[in-house]
Amino acid sequence: MLNALWFILAGMAIVFATLGLLLVVMAGLNRLLAPKPGAKARGDST
Repeated sequence: MLNALWFILAGMAIVFATLGLLLVVMAGLNRLLAPKPGAKARGDST
């Protein structure tokens, strides 16, 4: 029973580590590829 608990905890740790890594990558890409302050929005016809 205790052995199964460790497998569950390890699986949750892997899942949350993967999600955290994706969050860091997306935040970094958002910072690198952020639109310039004076840029028009895409699809804006005005």
